[in-house]
Amino acid sequence: MSRKIRKAEIMERLRDVAFGKPNDVVKLAFTENGRRGDALSGLDLMLLSEIKCSSGGIVELKLANRVELIKLLLGELKTDESRTEGIKSFFEAMDKAAGGFPEEKP
Repeated sequence: MSRKIRKAEIMERLRDVAFGKPNDVVKLAFTENGRRGDALSGLDLMLLSEIKCSSGGIVELKLANRVELIKLLLGELKTDESRTEGIKSFFEAMDKAAGGFPEEKP
């Protein structure tokens, strides 16, 4: 059964990547080549977007682009704020329009 993913969950994951610490990615980089498989199970590698290991033992790590993630999060915040302002304006207009009608007496 597939689970429906909510927008709030996606935004939370993006925030985790944008503001997460790269400590475990650095640990992976300094783990000996033969022991990397064992080390993977306990590491938080959410920030890792690419890893290359050369035959000479050189490890190249590429992390998620935090600047782009933060821009995306800020854009979503602005969208939410403008949506809230639109709803607020709508209800203010409704209240103003309702003031023009006489109240019904029971």
